Amino acid sequence: MQVTGKGPDMTRIRPRVERLGDWHRIKGHHLKGSIVDAVAVSKVGLGLLCEVGPARHPGVVRWRELSWNPAEQDPDSVPENVALGVTFRAKVIAYDDAHRDLVLSKKAAEPGPFEKFVAAHALGSVVDGTVAKVLERSFFLALDGGVEGFLPKMAIPTARPGMEDQIAGIDDLVEGDSVRGIISSINPDHRRIVVDVKKYLTIRGRETARAVAEARSRQDAPPAIINDEGAGSMLRVQADRALRVLLVEDDGEIRS
Repeated sequence: MQVTGKGPDMTRIRPRVERLGDWHRIKGHHLKGSIVDAVAVSKVGLGLLCEVGPARHPGVVRWRELSWNPAEQDPDSVPENVALGVTFRAKVIAYDDAHRDLVLSKKAAEPGPFEKFVAAHALGSVVDGTVAKVLERSFFLALDGGVEGFLPKMAIPTARPGMEDQIAGIDDLVEGDSVRGIISSINPDHRRIVVDVKKYLTIRGRETARAVAEARSRQDAPPAIINDEGAGSMLRVQADRALRVLLVEDDGEIRS
């Protein structure tokens, strides 16, 4: 038996499953991971009570599962596309056997920050990040869109001995420093993006050397030292630590 009606605030109360057999059939019809159409019918303390599909099976979306945007994960800032009475897409992520509700996630049915980032950045793409956390053997980076990147210390060149006043070593990087590198690995299962500074510098160095060689072949190379950002194998950190940018000193002077 299913019970419907009006709550004290005149919002609809979604159906309640009374018989255990009916609940088992609902679970069999809506498997975990399936995408469903849901309608929010009432706000409660933990989230939104919903009706799922044409049969109006009971479901619930907890506030944290409404949106990837943290600002839209509380009762006072429910996104317009999940207002009461509006149909939206959601994924079945669990079952609440005690209350006989399908546990839904609206954000899981949409591309999240990781998926959007990966769609816009292929392997080998150049990315800028900010050091968010320093670990013993690696750094965590804050990338665009709130995505987290992983930077192993082995993927950063070391400082040249005797030039510590100009070249910052790995241990000099602190939270808030800016880093530029290329994406060397993307693991969708673990939602991990690995950034490599060494590879980025190597590629930039080759590009610079190629450009210089081409300029020399045209006999129009400038008679000045070329000090290209990213060329060579050394890192220098700008003095302003609030917006530090990793620069590279070339191994040798390139002259015409």
